[in-house]
Amino acid sequence: MNDISVTRLEKRAWTRETIEAVEGLVAARGTWGRDLLGDELLRCDELYLGTGENGPCAFLLVARVRLPVGPERRDARYLGLGAAQDEAGATAVMARFTADARAEEERRRTRLVLFTTTAMPLAASTAQARWADLERGPDATLFAELLPVADAARAWLPAGGGRLLFHCSLPPASEGSVPAQAA
Repeated sequence: MNDISVTRLEKRAWTRETIEAVEGLVAARGTWGRDLLGDELLRCDELYLGTGENGPCAFLLVARVRLPVGPERRDARYLGLGAAQDEAGATAVMARFTADARAEEERRRTRLVLFTTTAMPLAASTAQARWADLERGPDATLFAELLPVADAARAWLPAGGGRLLFHCSLPPASEGSVPAQAA
């Protein structure tokens, strides 16, 4: 069995070795992601790094954001660039992120707005496959109540390609998700 340990690292804890591991995972995917990596490293402030028996095997960059929506600020998380050697790594990284986000929601007693773009395939495909509550209308447009949030997210995230995707609630804890290991 390939156990994957996932560590959440704040930006100030990123070392040169950590960045090289992320660059290696992106490089293993070919040319995809290389042009996005620099901007994502600047934009994001958390890194979920999955490590297996052979070293780093997956990562997900995340940004903690407070979106101005009318007179209030909404706590949000941008799921940025990620890459994985295999499905097990992608699953472990997303499971750890989900567990952390769920714990934060419980602690704050408020829901986080989660968003990404279709230009971030790991975040988008993993979330779409595993999270049931993707907020969009039947014609793939956002529901009316999400439009102010979408406008705030677009203003925060300059157009870099891809459509915005919102995940307005985390999957229920009872959905047989893979438990994440904290390192």
